[in-house]
Amino acid sequence: HLWEVRPDLGDIWTPPRVPPSPAIDLERLHSPETQERLDTARLLSMHVDRPGYPDKTRTIQAILGAWNPAEESVLVRRAMISAACAVDDGTHAREIWELSRDDPEAQLWVQQALIRWKTAVAIESWRQVARDRSSSAAATRLALEGLGMCGTADDQSIMTEILESESASLEERILSATALGNLLPDGLTPLAIKYLDSNLPDRDLVAIALVKNHTDGDAATVAKRVLEAGG
Repeated sequence: HLWEVRPDLGDIWTPPRVPPSPAIDLERLHSPETQERLDTARLLSMHVDRPGYPDKTRTIQAILGAWNPAEESVLVRRAMISAACAVDDGTHAREIWELSRDDPEAQLWVQQALIRWKTAVAIESWRQVARDRSSSAAATRLALEGLGMCGTADDQSIMTEILESESASLEERILSATALGNLLPDGLTPLAIKYLDSNLPDRDLVAIALVKNHTDGDAATVAKRVLEAGG
């Protein structure tokens, strides 16, 4: 058979191969040439999971060691932050968070990494943003995700306030319900039923978001009501 002598026939007989990382010279992070620093930081972000990538511990140390607070190029600063978020595992979360404080755009990226790392470094910022009804939609989304992942039971009041706010959008309600459901493993069925019995728009979505991660029988009754109602 042809496939016995040509095992790559049709690309189904061989496992997919991840192309190796290009050679990356970490010393170029210290280059006086802006473009070299930018290109190196981008390469570190793009190829982080490929074979042949530099040692990650050495890489994150090189990135943070090459950090220049007075860097004039916004592109380089953001590329360095992006690379740090891609390479680190949360060990340097606080340092990366502090480095991004003066760049609101970069802070959004760092917050995504903090949530992925499940670290509460930005917890106070998340609480402040979630309480401030003038916060942007993107900032509110990250704050609620962060609180749901890293918050405490004391943060329940923040999410409940958004759920009960007449000015909150549907997205904010669902994000709050999801965060609250992640934060509390049980005990939210009464609140979910309260929503089901209300006249609020899309109440089924909010109710399910509250209990979707619960495993108790009471939570199952909420899902059953939604299904029976065609939600």
